[in-house]
Amino acid sequence: MRRGEKSLIMIKPKWGYGRQEVQGIIRYPEGWDTPEGREILGKRRVYFEVTLLDWAVKHDLDGDGLLIKTIFNKGVGYDRPFDFDEFTIDLKIY
Repeated sequence: MRRGEKSLIMIKPKWGYGRQEVQGIIRYPEGWDTPEGREILGKRRVYFEVTLLDWAVKHDLDGDGLLIKTIFNKGVGYDRPFDFDEFTIDLKIY
């Protein structure tokens, strides 16, 4: 997708409202929160119209999913530092 592009996304019933493990968490659309409505939605495909506003580029630094770098704004200059270059980082741990 590109910025500003609208798409229609289809979600199969087993991944939408039909998942048993999220029944206590999920918010149903207005008018469908009755037991009969929940049962009907659990057997239907769900369609969402989405618009891509923006995205963040992420890189897995170690390849194990534990150290992820997120790029919000691309820098200027060289792509990677050389062996004897110095750099400063701002590290925030969540």
